[in-house]
Amino acid sequence: MHKTTTISFILLLFFFSAQAQNKDLNFYYSEGMKAYEAKDYLAFKENFEQAYKIRNDHPTIIYNLAVAYSMNDASQKAMNLLNELITFRADTNILTDQDFNALKSLPEFKTIENKINTFNTVVSNAEEVFTVPGDLHPESVAYDASQKTFYIGSIRKKKIIKADEIGNISNFTSLASNNWSISGIKLDKKRNLLWACSVATPNMENFSKEEEGKSALLCFSLQTGELIKRYDINDRRKPISKAVYDTLSVN
Repeated sequence: MHKTTTISFILLLFFFSAQAQNKDLNFYYSEGMKAYEAKDYLAFKENFEQAYKIRNDHPTIIYNLAVAYSMNDASQKAMNLLNELITFRADTNILTDQDFNALKSLPEFKTIENKINTFNTVVSNAEEVFTVPGDLHPESVAYDASQKTFYIGSIRKKKIIKADEIGNISNFTSLASNNWSISGIKLDKKRNLLWACSVATPNMENFSKEEEGKSALLCFSLQTGELIKRYDINDRRKPISKAVYDTLSVN
């Protein structure tokens, strides 16, 4: 059985318990675990099916529902969930967990075992080209092959730097103090633009609690680093997809 003392799941339960619902994720999870301990595997399955309807992307929920299906002679449903689970967490516990004994003689389980072993094989062919300053807290990287230039977003410093193939580093853009962390960047070579996601996070310099959770989509000139347009996600007066479309249509 999958253990549930991980911090991520504790935080998940805390979040949903705060919703003050009678039958929320916390309820179905707790009832499901009680049923498991009581060896009431049908109730275990029914509760985790409800939990999965609420949160179908959490690995602990998926894992435990797969166990429930395995214990209720629903091997194909269990296999489907395990295949789903290992695409984002190749959990080796699956291979030794006795709750999956009913599946282990099946050819499909051998396929899952092979995938887990493959996904957990460390493959490293990289060579260090350059390093960036340790106080940047880099979050994302984009590479311009034609210019042989890396663009790197900074959570801490709220800016984007660029580096050439031998490690010469310079600021691509340095935003004003009222801007936020750079959490994702994407090159748009067709229009000579760089797109960046900006989020107010406690990890950035000069963080203000009042701004926490706010975000924006930023559009820069790839040639000059000039900020062409800013779309604040919290401004719902105009759908952001329409605003972006309008910008691209005139570039």
